[in-house]
Amino acid sequence: MAMSAAQLQKQARINRGEACLKYMQGRVTPVTLKELADKLKMTPRSIKNSITPLLDEGKITRKMVRRQSAISKKSGSVYVYSAVDLKPKPEKKPKFKFHDPFNIGAHHAT
Repeated sequence: MAMSAAQLQKQARINRGEACLKYMQGRVTPVTLKELADKLKMTPRSIKNSITPLLDEGKITRKMVRRQSAISKKSGSVYVYSAVDLKPKPEKKPKFKFHDPFNIGAHHAT
């Protein structure tokens, strides 16, 4: 069963939105539309169209920040986006300490 052009566009928008959401969940800092567009090799306009439904659903947040442009050396306002529920980072193993290889110092501190 073939999908209509409108259905295909809607599905592509959902897929782009999910790609944007996954990228934002992996980041700790907020991201701008331009950074997202560069990373995902799309235009900022298509990114904006893709993440608008996510914004409406409350899966991502948007806020205005002052940011200095490297090109013009002038400060300006820009929207930054971040995911609401960030994926938890895997816990790191404690580093090996040459002066305390068996972690004895941690037991004496308590």
